[in-house]
Amino acid sequence: MCPKYPLDSFTTFYYYITHFMTAEMFADKLKIVCTKGKNDSNPSKGEKSILIIKERESMCGGRSTEPHSTFPPRVIDRRANLIVKEGSTVKLPCAAEGYPIPQIHWLKLEKSQAVRLSKNQRFVELGGTLIIRRAEPEDSGKYICYVNNSVADERVDTELLVSGMPFPIVPSPYGW
Repeated sequence: MCPKYPLDSFTTFYYYITHFMTAEMFADKLKIVCTKGKNDSNPSKGEKSILIIKERESMCGGRSTEPHSTFPPRVIDRRANLIVKEGSTVKLPCAAEGYPIPQIHWLKLEKSQAVRLSKNQRFVELGGTLIIRRAEPEDSGKYICYVNNSVADERVDTELLVSGMPFPIVPSPYGW
């Protein structure tokens, strides 16, 4: 992992960070040490050389890399409508930006009532994306992605149709 550096020696790296939302640039310094250690997730692999961050110092007089103001949440990735075949895995994206970082919740509209989805083996939220495994026709309906932070909230809807019938093959006008 760190053949360029002698074991147990300190090395300093300087780098710049550009804040994603404000485009402010910050200079930081990392002090690292190259040492031997075990992989805790797989101890059978034995010891390997690893880099460990010993210190992190801001070069901007202690300025924080967080934005200096708040931003309401805004959904930046979503689908309005989705048609899938029964038994397939469905991914409904919902990515949002804002500061403080918004929380993302998925609900389903049932009998004009927004109901929070119970997470189980078929319904999983991963990084804002709702994943439905082995989709069934009963999963069809309107799904609501609700994002909020301390500034505001926003919601976007996705209409899902799970087809129990095989899709008809329609010839492409482009010849493929």
